[in-house]
Amino acid sequence: MRTRERLQEEVRTLAAVTGTTVLFVTHSAEEAVLLGSRVLVMAAGPGRMIDEVPVPLPRAATTDVAALRGDPRFAALRAELAAATRDAAAA
Repeated sequence: MRTRERLQEEVRTLAAVTGTTVLFVTHSAEEAVLLGSRVLVMAAGPGRMIDEVPVPLPRAATTDVAALRGDPRFAALRAELAAATRDAAAA
């Protein structure tokens, strides 16, 4: 298992076992959709939130990530985050 996959699994396990919110900073819209239940897109500078995107996709430790990537909702969320990221860069 690659390092990224191990990290993703550890974050999922931590959230599932503890019920704790996990803050994960990434530069990948796809990774944010795969790992987050809510994604905040921030611009440079303190407190500059551009968008908040809920991620209502079903995920568990046993989720088939390849199948999830094929879900049209996944593609829509990824596109929404990419657009928000472009907005953040322009801000």
